[in-house]
Amino acid sequence: MKPIISIIIPTYNRAHIIKETLDSVLHQTFENWECLVIDDGSNDNTKEVIQVYLQDKRFKYFERPEEREKGACTCRNIGIEKSSGEYIQFLDSDDILGLNKFEVQLNKLKKASPLSLATCKWGGLKPQWEHPRIYEGLASYFSTKNPVALLDHFAKWFTYLPVHAYLVPRALIEKSGKWNNTLKINQDGEFFTRVILNSSEIIFCPKMYVLYRTGSGNRISTQRNTKIGISNYIKSWNLIDDAIFKKLRIRNHFQVRQAKAALFSSLKEKHSELIAENESFLLQRTPDLLYKILKFQSRVRDKLFVKQIPLKN
Repeated sequence: MKPIISIIIPTYNRAHIIKETLDSVLHQTFENWECLVIDDGSNDNTKEVIQVYLQDKRFKYFERPEEREKGACTCRNIGIEKSSGEYIQFLDSDDILGLNKFEVQLNKLKKASPLSLATCKWGGLKPQWEHPRIYEGLASYFSTKNPVALLDHFAKWFTYLPVHAYLVPRALIEKSGKWNNTLKINQDGEFFTRVILNSSEIIFCPKMYVLYRTGSGNRISTQRNTKIGISNYIKSWNLIDDAIFKKLRIRNHFQVRQAKAALFSSLKEKHSELIAENESFLLQRTPDLLYKILKFQSRVRDKLFVKQIPLKN
């Protein structure tokens, strides 16, 4: 039987933790899926750990070919190429899916237009927490037939959704394009901006969740406040600006202006000497006072509406 959902997991040296991720796939209440693990060149015993799961034919293991560029984006693109599901679930190898994620989101998407995008609640996994916590009341938790509104909420309320909160129709990825493997920072922001722009509807599913882990190390990223990091940050937002212009015929959209203001604020605080080097990008940002006001408003909103609910077994 052809799988309905393809789960794509890039991994690098996660032998100590990937079992929890794979178990959250294995125990899904919806069972017609395939799970593709793409190894980015691990030198630990990741391959041996995964062998147990390969006894279930729904799990598949691939190693990134040496001739292809290293990185999570390349691994995700390999997964897209090798998968066959009608819907794609991206999942990092230390994160967790709620057990009914596929069932709930798929039921919603089957009743919607082919380019609809499903989202859900999310929570955190931190070493210092006894139990995971679900974040309630985030500004990104809403449904809309105007998908650009989700980008506006990300910018206005300084919020986001992690990669695995989405369930994406393959047709939407084919329309939006694959992951940009030349980026070293904000890859998910650039990719999902294109996906959101090309979607017909955002469907928020409040009755399930995913968990995002922090503090496990080895996430493939570059710090923003380095010359290389800044260069990649600017590149990602120039690409986002191009994508928004292509779809909406708008340059320097609010989301882009906010990104410029965020970089300026960060550089002003820690690396003021780099402001002049990046002056051309920092022009036409959200005015400093307005940026501070919006940030203050987002903090007030978080205090009033956002709660961290412990998830107990």
